[in-house]
Amino acid sequence: MIERKGKEPYMVDNLVRLVVIGNEDWLVPASSDERRYAVYDVGDGKKQNRKFFSDMRVNMDDKGGNAILLHYLKSFDLKTVDINNAPKTNALLDQKISSLEPFELWWFNCLSSGRIIGSDFGGDWTEEVDKERTRQAFLRHCRESNIKGRMPDERTIGKNLKRVVPTLEHRKKRDGEGWINNYLVGTLEECRKQFEAFIGQEVEW
Repeated sequence: MIERKGKEPYMVDNLVRLVVIGNEDWLVPASSDERRYAVYDVGDGKKQNRKFFSDMRVNMDDKGGNAILLHYLKSFDLKTVDINNAPKTNALLDQKISSLEPFELWWFNCLSSGRIIGSDFGGDWTEEVDKERTRQAFLRHCRESNIKGRMPDERTIGKNLKRVVPTLEHRKKRDGEGWINNYLVGTLEECRKQFEAFIGQEVEW
């Protein structure tokens, strides 16, 4: 929508194509099912090699390199690639992880470390966890990481956990004369596989 001052607004086609280059860990808001961004890590093999880049600029600007590149791009057979499917690169995964919501990132870190971070469970991974103690583990993590904002209640945490662990089950367990509400999350391997399905690509755990 183009809205010129004092004129009627009108629509034009958006033909913008962007290349984002940077050194920051987080550059683009990549969602778990990202289809817009193709993300690549650039190697540092030519870092600070001034002669290499000087020669490259001469070849591109003075010796026809720009025209050769343009010809290559215009004649490239796009049928050989699916331009609507962003390549599943490690760099894209890094952007997805950096774009996760606090709970999702906490759960990813739990899966990476093989334990419920911030919990008082102790030891290695357990397939069944107390709901309230799980919530307290996440809240403790938020405090220690200085994460601000409205903290989720048990119901919200259950919904968030169900997104990354679709096979999640709720289970009551007798504790003396009372009952404890638990999450049955499954094995660490099962949870990692489900997170990979959520994030849309494999993770090197």
